[in-house]
Amino acid sequence: MKTLFRFAQAKRYFPKDINAMEGIENEFEDDSEIEIFTPEELRRLFASARAELIPYLAIAAFAGLRAAELVRLDWSDVKADYIELKKGKAKTRSRRLIPIQPNLAAWLAHYRQKSGPVTQFANMSKQLLWLAENTAAEGKEDGTPAKPALTWKHNGLRHSFITYRMAIANDENIVASESGNSPDMIYRHYRQLITPEQAKAWFSIVPTPAPA
Repeated sequence: MKTLFRFAQAKRYFPKDINAMEGIENEFEDDSEIEIFTPEELRRLFASARAELIPYLAIAAFAGLRAAELVRLDWSDVKADYIELKKGKAKTRSRRLIPIQPNLAAWLAHYRQKSGPVTQFANMSKQLLWLAENTAAEGKEDGTPAKPALTWKHNGLRHSFITYRMAIANDENIVASESGNSPDMIYRHYRQLITPEQAKAWFSIVPTPAPA
């Protein structure tokens, strides 16, 4: 579809100053399986993350915001019980409210501000790739084996949130409303991928010990 619009713009059939693809689902370029993080992998990411990355990781993992939505998110949009994505900040151009799960509230408690950007970095992709590389761990004398670095998964935190949330809610309409997708998209790509027990483990991840 993108190719068709570019061709139309090149032939001057369609204005070049209009992004015809804005607001259209593009999280699935093909029918390949989505990649998600396991709870253990997410714990490793949190353990290796600099403090400035924690709010981004937590909101992506436990509220499922898109990367483009997160970089536009202001702390004034993060309320006590929900995150408000206002029209213009949400990718789909429609306002949406995302409930703050109890474990997300625990992660954000130390970092909340009245206002200001949640994301401090201009290039989050680079930060996330570095973070994944930093999860490598050497073996210890007590027999703890070495762990290779994690590979960053494209849209992995958002895909993980939707997958685990769907396992708990078991309702594509609820998850679609929270994630800004269509119910059909949720049903086709995220239904019955993991167990409710795995989902509970995901949403049980809290800062331990609490950030100092």
